Amino acid sequence: MRFGVCMPIEQAEFIANPVGRVPMTPQDTADYKAFFRALHFIDYNARMSLECPVKNPETQLPVVLEVLHRCDNE
Repeated sequence: MRFGVCMPIEQAEFIANPVGRVPMTPQDTADYKAFFRALHFIDYNARMSLECPVKNPETQLPVVLEVLHRCDNE
């Protein structure tokens, strides 16, 4: 059993590649920008979690962060 931080649902958003729940890459076809537009529309400014297994954090997480930053800044 896994335990996490308990928070109201409106204070925690989750994002993942919908195809296989894998770490995001620039080649993904998912519309992550729409997700960020929706968060900006509701003035969301709180926690976000990546929902996928990360087997190689040293190489995978920098790519995920690049994808997320690109979506948030465009």
